[in-house]
Amino acid sequence: MKDLNIVKVDDLHQCLASWIKDNRVIIGDYEDMKDMVLKMIRAGHCFSMDRDRLRDAMEDISYMMNAEDDALKDRVLRSLEYEDDESDEEGGGGLEEFMRSQMAPQGHQGHQGPHGPDCAHGAKDPEEVSAPDGPTATENPIATADPSTETAGAAGAAGAAAAGAAGAE
Repeated sequence: MKDLNIVKVDDLHQCLASWIKDNRVIIGDYEDMKDMVLKMIRAGHCFSMDRDRLRDAMEDISYMMNAEDDALKDRVLRSLEYEDDESDEEGGGGLEEFMRSQMAPQGHQGHQGPHGPDCAHGAKDPEEVSAPDGPTATENPIATADPSTETAGAAGAAGAAAAGAAGAE
C-alpha cells in the first residue's frame, strides 16, 4: 500500500499548487483539474475535508492557472454568489428569518408586535392593555358575555367547560 499524504483544509491550495509545479501539470480547464486530483488520489493523497471545499479550491486554482477562460471565471463567480446568499441568512435577513419571526409565539414580554405598542402582544403587563370597547386582555370574554348574545360556538365552549368542571368534582 502507498504512503498516505493527508491533505487538510489549511494546506489544500498550497498542496494543489505544489503538485502542479512539481509535476508540470497544465491546467487548461476544470476537467484538467479533475484529472489531476484523481492522479493525486491514486498517488496517495487523501483529502480530509468536505468535497464542496475541495471543489472550491479546484475552481480557484483552475481560474488562477487560466484566468482568460470565461467558463472558469463563471464557476468562481457562482460560488462567490452562493457564499453571499449564506452570509445574508446568517445575518438575520432573508425569507427564512422573516418566516421564523412570523411563527414565533406572540405573547412574550417586550415584544413590539405588528399592531403597535398598545397591542396586547407588546404589553409588558397584560393588565395595562384593554381593547377599545371590550374587556381587558386578561378577562375572559366568554365568561363576562351576556348569555343572550352568545354565539353558538361560544355557548358550546362554555357548556363544554362547565361539563368538564362538573365531571372533575
